Amino acid sequence: MNYNLHYEYWHKDSVESRENDIIWNTSFLRQHGLVPKGNDKILDIGCGMGRLMLALKKLGITDVTGVDIDSELIKIAQKDGLNVVKSDLTDFLKSSDEKFDIIYCFDVLEHVEKEKQESLFIELNKHLSENGFIAIKTINALAPTANYYRYLDFTHKVSYAPITLEFLSKIGGFDEIVIRPEFNESEECKILKSPLAELYYNQFGINNVILTPNLVAVLFKSKLSAEKYKKRAPLIENNYLEYRYENQPIKILIQYYLSKIISKLTFGKINCFNMKDKKYKFVILKTSG
Repeated sequence: MNYNLHYEYWHKDSVESRENDIIWNTSFLRQHGLVPKGNDKILDIGCGMGRLMLALKKLGITDVTGVDIDSELIKIAQKDGLNVVKSDLTDFLKSSDEKFDIIYCFDVLEHVEKEKQESLFIELNKHLSENGFIAIKTINALAPTANYYRYLDFTHKVSYAPITLEFLSKIGGFDEIVIRPEFNESEECKILKSPLAELYYNQFGINNVILTPNLVAVLFKSKLSAEKYKKRAPLIENNYLEYRYENQPIKILIQYYLSKIISKLTFGKINCFNMKDKKYKFVILKTSG
């Protein structure tokens, strides 16, 4: 299968897409405290066109190996002079005895068959240095967008709740796992997701549930390394339960939902609510005709 035909919906072989991807990856690494030290040995699993590798290169990180199974994506990465290997992930790990200080595994796990995931986590552990970490980004099964993300890509096979990632990390022999939201959500999204957060809390006892489209998980062999990471990583908390109806002034909620109704009735020509300063006002949008 030529996966590049699907991949190019988000990442194109163009200068503009390349630069945008480098900026995004750099921001993501900083947002989650995942920027390597200069002498770290890095493995980028599912490297694709090598955009994360290029971001690392701009940060002065030179010892980076990328692995991907798609020939077309590998060719694009090679044009940028990157150290990439065309291989199945598990085959690559089993054929190598190298250890890495950091292993990045972004948007990869959801492509791996369930029956292969136990052995994958065991192999990842074998290739991680004692004080290193593995950083994972993958689909959040608890998010309201879970089905959209799960079936957006024809090659996706599974999505994850935090507890399933914890299970896999234990099977793999990791001592610690830190699971984080993907990003700080807008106030509007927090209000929209607060009923779902309340449901998870009341029915399953889950407090501070993560509802971002993806989960970020960082796995460690060493508890000390995990504690150091927790101290340095920027805090990301969405606290949806604080945005429940009873915690919002009724006037704000009425204004917010009224603005949604009016926007629908006017086909988006009128926006009635500014979430940033919580003011109710009419804004006439430019329309054609």
